[in-house]
Amino acid sequence: MEEIKEWMWMLCVSAVFCGIVSSLLPQGVSGRAGKAAVALFFLCCLVRPLGQSFVNAEQMLPEMQTTQEELSQQLQEQTEELAYSMAENHIHELILTALEQQEIQALVHVQLEEDHVRVQLELSDAYRSREEEIQRLLQQSWGIKVDQFIWQEAK
Repeated sequence: MEEIKEWMWMLCVSAVFCGIVSSLLPQGVSGRAGKAAVALFFLCCLVRPLGQSFVNAEQMLPEMQTTQEELSQQLQEQTEELAYSMAENHIHELILTALEQQEIQALVHVQLEEDHVRVQLELSDAYRSREEEIQRLLQQSWGIKVDQFIWQEAK
């Protein structure tokens, strides 16, 4: 907004200056050439901000591209995090459902890594005899291997 005020002020001063110079110019051919020069001067004052805005935009272009690349990288990282989280939740639900169908109560912890699904089950000691059955169930149903069983004493 401040730039527009400065531009308007410059136009007013230029118009006054051009009017004074035009009135001082002689009549005839040399006067017409002088008036053309004054008109050209005023036209330059009028369009100067447009040229400056192109220069400013050109100077800002690399910064805008860098910002766009950073935002793109952040979006990609957040998308990957969300995809991993959704996959972990889905695997968690699959395991819980499979265990519940076998009437097995467990706390399930899933951590998705680039090349491996890390699964940890917290079970009551009462299910210790079913460890192989649980391992086989998840392996055959979903191709998931339990990395760690944590046994809790029955209360």
